[in-house]
Amino acid sequence: MLRRESTLQAGNDGLVILPDGTRSVSSARQGGITEIAPGKEPRLIVENLPLAASMYYDSGAKQLQATAIQPWCQ
Repeated sequence: MLRRESTLQAGNDGLVILPDGTRSVSSARQGGITEIAPGKEPRLIVENLPLAASMYYDSGAKQLQATAIQPWCQ
């Protein structure tokens, strides 16, 4: 069975699923990352990251890594 979950920002781009089931979703449009932990409400863990896009989980350091992309023209 599928369950629909909502993030706190629109324009989702990246998804990381951690070993404990926590999902981190980046918003390229609004520059943030929403964390959705199992059984908890979504929370914004990063704000103001220009064009939040690629991200990954570094299991050695046990931390989420995200990159910001600067637009070609402003």
